[in-house]
Amino acid sequence: AALCAVLTAAPALSAQDTDPTAADYNRAERFLSWQAETLVSGDQVRPEWMEDGQSFWYRNRLGEGHEFIFVDPGTATRRQLFDHHRLAAAMSVADDTAYVGTKLPFDEFEFVDELESIEFEARKQRFVCDIVEYACSVGDTLASTTPYVESPDGLWEAFVVDYDLYVRPAGGGDSTRITTDGEEFYSYGLTYPRPNQVKSGNPRRPSVSWSPDSRRLVVARQDERNVEHHHYLSMTPQRPVHYSAPYALPGDSIIPYPALHLITLDVPTADDGDRAGAVMPMALSNVEVEFPDRPVQSSYAGSVPDSAWSDDGTKLYVSSMTRAYKDAYLTEVDVNSGAARVLAHESAKTYFEFSHGSRLTPASWYVMESGDVLWWSQRDGWAHLYLLGPDGETKRQITSGPWVASLVHHVDEERGHIYFDGRGREEGRNVYYRHLYRVNLDGSGLTMLTPEDADHTITWSPSGDFFIDTYSRVEEPPVSVLRAKPDGRVVTVLEQADISRMVEEIDFRP
Repeated sequence: AALCAVLTAAPALSAQDTDPTAADYNRAERFLSWQAETLVSGDQVRPEWMEDGQSFWYRNRLGEGHEFIFVDPGTATRRQLFDHHRLAAAMSVADDTAYVGTKLPFDEFEFVDELESIEFEARKQRFVCDIVEYACSVGDTLASTTPYVESPDGLWEAFVVDYDLYVRPAGGGDSTRITTDGEEFYSYGLTYPRPNQVKSGNPRRPSVSWSPDSRRLVVARQDERNVEHHHYLSMTPQRPVHYSAPYALPGDSIIPYPALHLITLDVPTADDGDRAGAVMPMALSNVEVEFPDRPVQSSYAGSVPDSAWSDDGTKLYVSSMTRAYKDAYLTEVDVNSGAARVLAHESAKTYFEFSHGSRLTPASWYVMESGDVLWWSQRDGWAHLYLLGPDGETKRQITSGPWVASLVHHVDEERGHIYFDGRGREEGRNVYYRHLYRVNLDGSGLTMLTPEDADHTITWSPSGDFFIDTYSRVEEPPVSVLRAKPDGRVVTVLEQADISRMVEEIDFRP
């Protein structure tokens, strides 16, 4: 009765009271990412690793612009990669256009000479700039815009044109067609483009990975030829445009099935001396991997360098899922024959949560030199790590308890350490916050390495010695630090996000 009285007494709102005003729209627009990000600085650290596998650079947002930062973990130093204003002046002289140091017109670059000169694209031109003497040259011709995957020895580039795989010398040159049977809806390295990909017109990077010795390629290929199409109309003020693409719906009898092809090349490598780069490659064999069960999804970490190959390049490790995502497999493939052997198999009554990855990116699995497999499973009701033998039999459960172990970031086989994400273990903390832990292969010595009460995002260095930890809470902006294994000690603070201008300029009241 009291509630009814309150509701009755409340004044009715008129349409005029609820109609948004121009001020309301202007305020809402300030929350859009492209507006809000100009009021924030130091909130992202996305490293580009150097050849030594531990030094790196990153583009740091300043709010009014950006800067490029270089970090040397060995000496715990952080500095600007170059003098941004001198570089802007050198670009202005070379291009007869005014450039500003805090708003350099590029986000990424390639080193020509490490820490001495860089190459990048700006205003549809190719710049090469000396960052020691600060002099730039401008070229009218640009390198091919076809995304490619470079071989580990740096001599070759693999890419896809009109459904088939090609290889060319690094940096350009005559191309060799490696496959000849690619066709529409059954292409090597690329699936049929979705409407947003067609509309953007941007070239796509193919799903291709080189073996460590640069003599083999694994290429994804998906059969979409008989899959029913889904139809789209662009929602624009102009005349609508029709798109269609293969897209299987629940209940369809024909769905796209992925396949992997192992291609062996007769290709000169860096070890061949004068022959390297002088002889064009040719395909010696093209073998399709024979999976034990037909998967609907498979991964070998795509184009990530040194993804899931064994160190000697004789084995390829592929994770896959069957239809309905109730069965997961880790398969070892012999690259000479294409024969596949199951290393690990997991099944679930509902949906199996599986994370793909590689030795350079977080994953749910890891194959050791001994042939043992580090495997993620929910078989005891909680997500934990297990050690399996080469035959797939369980040797031991490594982590346990009423909490969740998830992605494996790094395995130090020499010391017998595993570094992984965990959630919900620490009392009194948000169960969704990720923390980094270290544990021994025998399950002992479980240690938390990121003590801050926040959610931690980890990026591991290729060398395996350092990692970047960016942590934040809903009510606290991110902090990024560089840490070192094995204890997670802080080497240096990289960035502390500043949101003060956003708080001052945007009215956050409801």
